[in-house]
Amino acid sequence: MLIAEAAESFDGPLTVIHIDNHPDWVNFDNGLHCGSWVNEVAEHPNVQKIITLGVCSDDLQSPERKGANLGNLANGKVELYPYDHLPSRVKRAYGESVSYIQSGGHLIWSTMKKMGLTAFREHLLSRIFTSNVYITIDKDSLSLDDAITNWDQGRLRLSTILELLSDIAMRHRIVGADVIGDYSTPVYSGTVLTRLLKQGEILIDQPLRAPDAVMTRDRNTITNLTLLRSFSEILS
Repeated sequence: MLIAEAAESFDGPLTVIHIDNHPDWVNFDNGLHCGSWVNEVAEHPNVQKIITLGVCSDDLQSPERKGANLGNLANGKVELYPYDHLPSRVKRAYGESVSYIQSGGHLIWSTMKKMGLTAFREHLLSRIFTSNVYITIDKDSLSLDDAITNWDQGRLRLSTILELLSDIAMRHRIVGADVIGDYSTPVYSGTVLTRLLKQGEILIDQPLRAPDAVMTRDRNTITNLTLLRSFSEILS
């Protein structure tokens, strides 16, 4: 993983800023996939903390039932700030953190919307305790006005992400970054049963109709080039 390479290439601890519509914290024993990588990164000895922001997805509804590793919330290895979300129903006790409090069987989130974006920008900076920072952006965190992806999308605007990147770069050393989430036409392989199961799965968290190809290409290209220019400036 690029994050692990960055963590091993620079002296000192690393904070990972994870901008995504999904928390990617599912327990998965048979390797690594796009919904479980946060757990592996959290175990890296050079990673002090992962700060996830922008989540709006249903992954936060009854997260234990969906396999979420909430232990990393309780031990402080992960802080999660949804853009906007109702409290999450849980069965176990997780205490409280700067990013949530527990009231009975619910985790009540400190959301970006509730704080207000200006206050959240300052709060985010106050939670980064390392000089080195790695940024990972999944474009499904963006609203449909700024990107079109294969997944259910969040409500962040590109302008907000650019402001956050600028804020972080002024106070910290960004040692690496990655951006994922371009739309691609789904093509599934494997047995008939595997393909059928995958088709059923996409009904849960992917749009039912394919987007217009030209609009998708143009919108994502603009966003990609804007992010590339931003990272070129702050990493130079």
